[in-house]
Amino acid sequence: MRQIASVLVLAVLLPGCSSVRQAPPEPAAPPPAASRFAFVNDPWINLHHLLYHWALADAPPPPPGQRRSPRVEVAERSQTAALTPEERQAWDAAVSYYQRELSRFSLLFDRNMVDLRSRIARISAHPEELSSLPHAEVFEPAMAVYRRHWWPAHEALNQTWIDQLLPKLETFEPLLAPRLVEAFGGRFPAEKIRVDLCAYSDWTGAYTTGVPPHIVISSKDPDLRDLHALEIVFHEVSHIDPIESPLHAMLEKGFAKHGGKPPENLWHYFIFHTAGALTNEALRSQGLPEIVPYPERTGMYRRIPTWNRYREVLDRSWKEFLAGRMEREAAIDRIAREILTHPMRGS
Repeated sequence: MRQIASVLVLAVLLPGCSSVRQAPPEPAAPPPAASRFAFVNDPWINLHHLLYHWALADAPPPPPGQRRSPRVEVAERSQTAALTPEERQAWDAAVSYYQRELSRFSLLFDRNMVDLRSRIARISAHPEELSSLPHAEVFEPAMAVYRRHWWPAHEALNQTWIDQLLPKLETFEPLLAPRLVEAFGGRFPAEKIRVDLCAYSDWTGAYTTGVPPHIVISSKDPDLRDLHALEIVFHEVSHIDPIESPLHAMLEKGFAKHGGKPPENLWHYFIFHTAGALTNEALRSQGLPEIVPYPERTGMYRRIPTWNRYREVLDRSWKEFLAGRMEREAAIDRIAREILTHPMRGS
């Protein structure tokens, strides 16, 4: 999410293109299930994230002025009694490497960490590339420990998450995907988007990087399961460049018309708001109960008063656009005028 999210290059496709709709359009032809996504249950990516969070949990406090990602509770840290002395030595060596070299960097925002994860993601298909990793000597022994003690449970949890989502995607992807790109004036890439399921992801529970686009979602996070999994998949895919960049351009243009700039995190709230609203629209179309959108069910509105203000503003305009009762440009114009006329401290 960028908090849950990604840092991506900006490009514009069909900026500002919209029309008033009487009802959400029907998809012309339903694509195959999960046609835009490739879900992956990979031990190397899981090992990488487990070691990162284990090392971060064991790390001493950072020096004054240095920020680190929030720590995640790692239950496996209390499950080392079954390790042999040799296994404990191999595991400790890998944790020490992550703690010394990697734990101070963000999984999402540090280019070297993104590059490392991309290289690790290739190992299952190309085992020979393991030897090219920095400090490759710690990875193979750590993987032997991981496969024996923790991977079976993580693999099963990841697979359950995937198996529960795929039938839902068969129904809802043809509804949600066109609506999402229509909302922002973007497009899906031609290639499938890799989605890794991991016991541990970023501290936020999910994150997206590119290029190429790559989504990592935690199968342990209770807020990202069942029907909420639909919301998080379409939230995260909103962060890929061909979808997110038109949103940035649209907001910049709308606020510039009134001599201002959009608040720093307004774009991200748009993604939260849109993913939740369109997920509920799709659920209603199938006669299913709505979900409580992520920012509300996780208490983000209480923690971030500015976002509660954004919710009020978008409910008056963007919600009307998504329902087909207002043109997109008019909705952005009203949002820009309202926020610039009545700015909120900290926004």
